[in-house]
Amino acid sequence: MEERVPPASYNKPDLGKPPTSPPPRPPPPFPGHGIHETEDALRSGTYVVQVPKDQIYRVPPPENAAYLERQRKNPTPQKKRSMCSCILFPILILFILALILLLIVGITYFIVQPKKVNFSIQSLLIGNSHKNPEFDVTLKAENPNGQMGVNCLKGGDASLSFKQNKISTGNPPAFSTEAKTSTRVRLVLSGLKGKLPSQLQKSMQGKGTKKESIALSLLVNIPVKMEIGVLTSWSMNMAVTCDLTVNTLAKGTRVLSQKCQTKIQVFS
Repeated sequence: MEERVPPASYNKPDLGKPPTSPPPRPPPPFPGHGIHETEDALRSGTYVVQVPKDQIYRVPPPENAAYLERQRKNPTPQKKRSMCSCILFPILILFILALILLLIVGITYFIVQPKKVNFSIQSLLIGNSHKNPEFDVTLKAENPNGQMGVNCLKGGDASLSFKQNKISTGNPPAFSTEAKTSTRVRLVLSGLKGKLPSQLQKSMQGKGTKKESIALSLLVNIPVKMEIGVLTSWSMNMAVTCDLTVNTLAKGTRVLSQKCQTKIQVFS
């Protein structure tokens, strides 16, 4: 029997077509992920990009912003209490410190038992103008306290009156008196606009009788602070009232009599 030889087409290789081979498989995006998931993604034509958890950024929903806005406008009672406590605590501390300082000053004040400053009129001079005369008054302030100094501050007022009518006003200067010392204070009082009483005009012109004296009243208000060692009191008002009598308002004015009183107003 003859052997049948297969046709040449069966044995001849097809040189026109390159051998087909599967495309290379891309490596997985990150180690540890399955290869099957990558193959399924390539076959379906979609690509899955996997991001690590620490690189995921979330956008909060808009209702979160509305909630925060409501919380800002209407804080919870707990937040309100915390805010009130933050404000009230420093105020309470300051109040306690002020109370302690007030007690220390008060106790020291009563232990020392301060005495009032004594004032007296040394001289009274009148200017040449008869319409609006200027009165120059010199006072002597004597501090009888042995452990307390007195500081007289600016901001006071002074006035000279005749029969309860003001004839001149001015402002006393600032001065201080140490313990067991005295000082002189000069007051310059300017005359007020208007006509002086006839009795004063006659006295200034030297037409009054020798027996006719002039009674005047001096009132001085001075803000003061007491000093006891390193402690300083709060500001108080010292009112000085002097009733005096002079022989004349012309040249050679002399103080015939006087009576001065000093009052301390703790709460001025």
